[in-house]
Amino acid sequence: MKLFRLTSRAETAFFDADFNTQVEIPPDSQIALQSCSVAIVKPSIVLDSQNNGIQYQIADGVSRELNLTTDQLYNTNILDLYLDMELKFNQSCVFKTTDSTNKMLGIEWKVGQDNLKKTSIGYKKATPGSYPTDWSFSVAPDECKYTTTNNGTFGRATGGTADNEPNCNCIFPGFLARGNGYFRTRVGTFNDNGSTDSNGMIMGLYNNFDITNSTVEERDIQLGIECSIDGGGQRQYIVYVDGVATVNALTPVYLGDNNAGNDHLEIAIDGNTAKINIYQNGSSTPTNLHTENYLEMEKLAPVMIFYGERANASFNRVRLTPSPYDDSTGFTGQVRFVDPGDVEGTVGAPPDPRPATENDQNFLLFESIDLAEYLGYDNQRQPISGTLLRSQLDYISEFGVQLAQDADALLVELMNLTVDSYDSYSTTTLPQGGQRRNILSVIPSTNETGNIVYEPPYATFLDLNNKDTLYLRNIRARVVRTDYSEVTQKGLGTLVFLIKPRAELK
Repeated sequence: MKLFRLTSRAETAFFDADFNTQVEIPPDSQIALQSCSVAIVKPSIVLDSQNNGIQYQIADGVSRELNLTTDQLYNTNILDLYLDMELKFNQSCVFKTTDSTNKMLGIEWKVGQDNLKKTSIGYKKATPGSYPTDWSFSVAPDECKYTTTNNGTFGRATGGTADNEPNCNCIFPGFLARGNGYFRTRVGTFNDNGSTDSNGMIMGLYNNFDITNSTVEERDIQLGIECSIDGGGQRQYIVYVDGVATVNALTPVYLGDNNAGNDHLEIAIDGNTAKINIYQNGSSTPTNLHTENYLEMEKLAPVMIFYGERANASFNRVRLTPSPYDDSTGFTGQVRFVDPGDVEGTVGAPPDPRPATENDQNFLLFESIDLAEYLGYDNQRQPISGTLLRSQLDYISEFGVQLAQDADALLVELMNLTVDSYDSYSTTTLPQGGQRRNILSVIPSTNETGNIVYEPPYATFLDLNNKDTLYLRNIRARVVRTDYSEVTQKGLGTLVFLIKPRAELK
């Protein structure tokens, strides 16, 4: 039996041992790891004002800059960094009328890892529409209905009686895009039936996904607008914030039943704020009724409540942008209507998202190479030069990033000796990508500091498959992560191998 001690101060835990004498290895010998001692440096980064900046472009003339939270050390759980990045990317999605396109409308960013543990920074565009088949409509005691008339109308069933309870309603089961999303309606009918308690309707957003049509209450509305009629028969807007109602001074513009010039109502997620807006009098600039911070990407979903009869209280031209990352249900019922005199994007209408195009010019730029490399990217800029032509995309890092909660096993791999070992791990998404690898040992885990002192209870010998005598002057090996990515070590690392002929094992 022969013992080999390999030492290395290489930063990447690569062991390249030369011997000044030729070592003879008999045929049919076997090799085993007796011990391993290395100090692994866990990847870490401290974000400050010099390295926390990121810039991106999603179309020509549509770019944003963001800054990640500073004074944060990330060394054990990159998920915290991913969360901060996702928040900051979405908070940057403020709509600007000066942008060359309306592409920011309906956008949401997602930051995390793919199935190969590579960082994924990407965005998708929501598809705007009315989604009439996806709403949950109340049936009893008051039925809510959708009809295709007047660009799609929501309200009571024909012949339904006015009620002062929120029993006639419809609930959308998915939340809005959390970068820049909106829920919009246009006033269809808005008439006085002589009763202040059973007049008008509400459009709003809720965050309680346990509510049903039978349990909807006004207090469930986080942000909302009520089209109401006061005791004097005057139309008015009532703003809801966290279930609290406040009369607003803005006078509604109502030109007649289902008139294209009636007010458009909007509740919008606009980057780091949530807004209640009214578009009126043919202006492309909204009148803001309320603005509040939207910093935690709360899931907010549309709801409508109707108190008056359909002839007196209805919304039409309903539009919303469901989150493209909401996997709770597949929204398939988007319907869009365009008719003469009521064309989206013209007089009296809010700005409309433009159709997606694969010619949009995209790039992503990290302020520092340190942040890029910590996230697994080779370069600060993605792509290195020019742009990527996409309507939506994911920027995938070149290298995987280990999660703290993952089993952080390490591999001892021989580089110039062949052994009978096999690994099912695949560097592609194909499950059948496993192959033979020269793995001598799997080290189960590291401690909190990354220091490894590993000595198996007994040596596991593997065949070297040398039919003839081997003459060694060099042994090369390395310690790597389970995805074969390099580790960083500090100080002196040591590997101890045992080699013996098969005959000695009998």
